[in-house]
Amino acid sequence: MGFDVSDSHSKGIYFEKFVAELFRKAGFIVEHNVVLAGRSGVKHQVDVLVSYRTPITTFRALVECKNWFKPVNKDVVMKVHNEVLDLGLDKGIIVTQSYATPEAATYAATVGVEIIDGVKLKELSSRLNVQITEGVEEEFIKYLVPSEECIKKYGSCSECRLFYYPIYEFVLERSEIVKKGIFRRKEYATSKKDVLFVDALHGCCVTFDKKHGLKFRRKLQLDVTDDEAKVYRYVAGVSMANVEQVASGLGMSTTKAKRILESLVGKELLKAVKVDRRRYYTTTSLGLEVYEEGKEVKKLYEEILRLTDKKPAEGTEVGARVPVNVIIKFVASLTNYKVISHRILYHPIIVIKGKDGIEFKDAYTCERFRYLNKVVDVIKP
Repeated sequence: MGFDVSDSHSKGIYFEKFVAELFRKAGFIVEHNVVLAGRSGVKHQVDVLVSYRTPITTFRALVECKNWFKPVNKDVVMKVHNEVLDLGLDKGIIVTQSYATPEAATYAATVGVEIIDGVKLKELSSRLNVQITEGVEEEFIKYLVPSEECIKKYGSCSECRLFYYPIYEFVLERSEIVKKGIFRRKEYATSKKDVLFVDALHGCCVTFDKKHGLKFRRKLQLDVTDDEAKVYRYVAGVSMANVEQVASGLGMSTTKAKRILESLVGKELLKAVKVDRRRYYTTTSLGLEVYEEGKEVKKLYEEILRLTDKKPAEGTEVGARVPVNVIIKFVASLTNYKVISHRILYHPIIVIKGKDGIEFKDAYTCERFRYLNKVVDVIKP
């Protein structure tokens, strides 16, 4: 389970994000790369901060990630233990791809620091179905408005935190036939590239507006089975079909065809209509909001999305929850598109605590963030 990345810094970052996703899948609230001030006044850089909240209390733990193939020694355990005490946390955890020396393991057990070694890490990643995502390109949407300006608009505040919300960007390619010529018309096969953005936490299509910034659209029905995809494509190909036509065309029983058709109606991918007292099915919109190749995409990148490969300001990246391969499969099985590349874009959101409560701001526009239902479960004030 090695991280085959050229430079050690990138290698370490990918490992931290992998560990963060493990804890997220296990049900923890996770923050990656956090700087916290201790009781001593010293600031500590925390690889991964995990917490678990109940109506009675909150458990918080520091996770130190060591993408090493050499053993973890006692000095690392001492460092983690001291940071836990200074920060007033409940626990310290060390995650490594290797193992701990006997002296480190004994000391860790004494002071209550948990060590997850390479063997346990491999077991956890298999059980929680978390895959390494090294090599996926990442970019940040520029933090255009200083946080001070946002705070001024809101008033006095006791705390201000910046989060980066994950958005998948997919470059799609589709083939189409173009007819040319007046007297001798000829058909030519050509390809066209479009761009699709999907919220990496909830699977909603996303668009961007110059004035309002991020806009969430319809949630994609990503839980489509292989049989449902076949039936959907068959109906899309003939425009309209009944149960008997689907059963005959795909070589399945009418009972199975009816069950799948009704399931697709429930997922709002098909709609049922009556023609001469018979029930027929036709496709509905998949909810894909694509930016078309050409002027539309050019305008998007030049006037709306201003991207950078480095964080414009210090903040916490929120990890993706929807696996990228699930979206790729959805696009490939239900459309004529082929995904030729993808990356993650991070959109900046500010959480401000003030005397009148908590305010969420879109740091791209400095306007109030309008989609609180999308972020309150992952961005904890």
